[in-house]
Amino acid sequence: MVTGLLTAVAGLVLLLYGLGTMTDAMLVHIVAGLCLLLNGLAVLVHKMGMCPMCASGEGKDKKCC
Repeated sequence: MVTGLLTAVAGLVLLLYGLGTMTDAMLVHIVAGLCLLLNGLAVLVHKMGMCPMCASGEGKDKKCC
């Protein structure tokens, strides 16, 4: 759920920049880049089996994966 939210925020910021609502190009690209970076890291951690919530067993109850 969190990774989907990060991707949505990145897309929204880029959309607002494209529509002209946000004018600071550097801020837009930093926010979008950080959101996509965190999304990629979360996917990578899960694919490698290194998620701390899944490893402790808590993630299965809280639907981490």
